[in-house]
Amino acid sequence: MMHKKIKPHSCVVCGHSFTQSEHLKRHLQTHEETKDDRRHHPCPLCDKVLSRKDKLKEHLAHTHSPEREAARRLELENARVATNFIIV
Repeated sequence: MMHKKIKPHSCVVCGHSFTQSEHLKRHLQTHEETKDDRRHHPCPLCDKVLSRKDKLKEHLAHTHSPEREAARRLELENARVATNFIIV
């Protein structure tokens, strides 16, 4: 038997539904702000700009984790070595 999550809190602007009233309140703010106002949390490590501080923290933890950064450095080094090998 599959349980469906009940989302009783609906946005009157776009119809998006939420399980908690706090999530709806936060969502409603996105309709009140202009597009330029929403995206004001730039990532210090890349060009991405996020609309909320919690999303920036999530982005930093996931995208710029030490493991991912190490993998990126290794990939760049391998590409550099391969390029040097082809040139020589």
